[in-house]
Amino acid sequence: MLAASVIAHRGASAVAPENTLPALAAAADAGARWVEIDAQVVADGTAVVFHDERLERCSNGRGQLITAEWPALRHLDAGSWFAPAFARTPIPRLEDALDLCRERDLGLNLELKVSPGAQLDRLAEGTLAAVSRRPLAPGQLLLSSFEPQLLARCRQAKPALPRGLICRRVPQELATLAARLELSTLHPDHRRLTARAIAAAEAVGLELYAWTVNDATRARRWLQAGVAGVITDQPAALIAAGLER
Repeated sequence: MLAASVIAHRGASAVAPENTLPALAAAADAGARWVEIDAQVVADGTAVVFHDERLERCSNGRGQLITAEWPALRHLDAGSWFAPAFARTPIPRLEDALDLCRERDLGLNLELKVSPGAQLDRLAEGTLAAVSRRPLAPGQLLLSSFEPQLLARCRQAKPALPRGLICRRVPQELATLAARLELSTLHPDHRRLTARAIAAAEAVGLELYAWTVNDATRARRWLQAGVAGVITDQPAALIAAGLER
């Protein structure tokens, strides 16, 4: 489904601040064909690219992300925490990230991130509105989430957009979930992945993309075992090891 076996996690997040435009550009520069980022919708309805519930770890802001508004968020520094060279790197809007993906011909695994207090309808609507305003080419966008109910809302609103379920381990009710949500992919934690789980996913026609695999030897082992791709902080290292198919 994804035309890549190496997916850059939050961009090339080992060499640039995660979920920023420099991280996406660094992934493209490393030869990655697909990237993964996190989307949340803030208080004024703007979809932004940010992983955490709170602002402190990855910016100089304070407080809960989804209660803030874009005019305040746009001036935060989301780069200095990583390295001085990235000082004044902003939190991007989702639309900005989509523009860069289109310009650099990057496929996008877009995780809809559910923070405490987030309304699923609002998260789906805000994210899908940004996607509609900045559409990627067919086959270049995958929506993913840990939350089945959120994927169901995306299926109802945009049935043509493929969907992937993120999980800690492959759920026992996988066949039911795959049919109900019309899933294309499954994204398990590689540390809890087993040969039986890989077979179960294959049996219902799902491609597996395991996270977060930063060791090339381990990544090669999973790819040889039938995993379609790995999500990694180290796309350059895995591509240099010949793991991009």
